[in-house]
Amino acid sequence: GWRAMSLKYVVLALIGVFLSGFTLQLTHDVRLPITEPLMASIIAGVMTGCGVGLYLKQGGSAGGIDIVAAVLRRKYGMPMGTTFILVNAASFVVGGLINHSIHIAFYTAVAMYVHSQMVERMQSGFSPRKAAWVVTCEPDEVAAQVIRRLNRGVTFIHGSGGMSKKPVRVLFTVVNMVELARLKEIIFHIDPKAFMAVNDTSEVIGYRFFTWADAGFEAKRVQRRADAGARQRADTARQRPLGV
Repeated sequence: GWRAMSLKYVVLALIGVFLSGFTLQLTHDVRLPITEPLMASIIAGVMTGCGVGLYLKQGGSAGGIDIVAAVLRRKYGMPMGTTFILVNAASFVVGGLINHSIHIAFYTAVAMYVHSQMVERMQSGFSPRKAAWVVTCEPDEVAAQVIRRLNRGVTFIHGSGGMSKKPVRVLFTVVNMVELARLKEIIFHIDPKAFMAVNDTSEVIGYRFFTWADAGFEAKRVQRRADAGARQRADTARQRPLGV
């Protein structure tokens, strides 16, 4: 975690490890009145997923697989829920074969799947982000309304129409599901003939969304790596023979 993430992440992870152990002891004798194994698996996945996902969203970790999942998410963009499933799958499959208890392995798999989905929902939010592309004859008016009424940024992408051959400015913005409905209303009232395309976004980092610090990036460390890379390139250039 220290090598791949930031000092803030390490500190929060250490706190999370102690909090996890403390709450396990605190709730050791708590029993919910549930006798149905499938219901117990689902409720267990929801509760643990919400707890872990909430702490991960704040930039921390409860230790163990959480750290591996956070590092893989930053380095390779692998969803944290997928990492939980892959790492734990081998454990409960082998456990089920050794103990000859396929039923327990099945219910454990259900709990882990629900857990992974809840972690993803806590990370990305229960209101998914949508990337909207808008081609309209009134780009300035639409952009002004989006900024004023939705308080979202807008980027103009310059292009040209394939049929009209005229230059156009395509609007690009990212909104949540509630804002998407308001965005459609804005576009319809300004230009009913506008063209709009909406895409799902698995992760958004930027203003009013998820900050770079929350994603585990540390500004000073990134700058040090950039400076080290620049020095290495300069040293290589000085050592290169003339004429090469």
